[in-house]
Amino acid sequence: MKRAMLAVAMSVVGSSLLFGQMGPGMGRGAGPGDPQAGYGVRGIGFITNLTQDQRDKIFTIQQNLRKDIASLDAEADQIRYDLHKVMTAATVDEKKAKDLHAKLQTVQQKIAQRRFEAELEMIKVLTPEQRQQLQNAPVRTGCGNKLGRKW
Repeated sequence: MKRAMLAVAMSVVGSSLLFGQMGPGMGRGAGPGDPQAGYGVRGIGFITNLTQDQRDKIFTIQQNLRKDIASLDAEADQIRYDLHKVMTAATVDEKKAKDLHAKLQTVQQKIAQRRFEAELEMIKVLTPEQRQQLQNAPVRTGCGNKLGRKW
């Protein structure tokens, strides 16, 4: 009986490893270098009637954003690493940890502000009808990038 249970368990695990696929919300997600990592207006991909001039302007805005936040991303990564070292040391230097945390929050705020500014720039490129299409586009929210929610 134990052998039969072991065989079934092994076959289930083996087949899930062989044929299994990650579902929504599983996996690495967007990160630095990923083209979906926050370089555009939410839902802009659902606008079907962008002119070539609009596409070019949006592309330029996205490229400038990538350049602007690349150094900030690198700085945030370094601060995260330094904070990790402080937090995992034998004795935690609380003041240094708090200072690094505050510094990280400042950098993250700069990144968020620059992304917001780029989003505003991209919105200005759109016509009122295209902005209406954005209102009707599915919104990616929370863990798993669930599509279909509208506000």
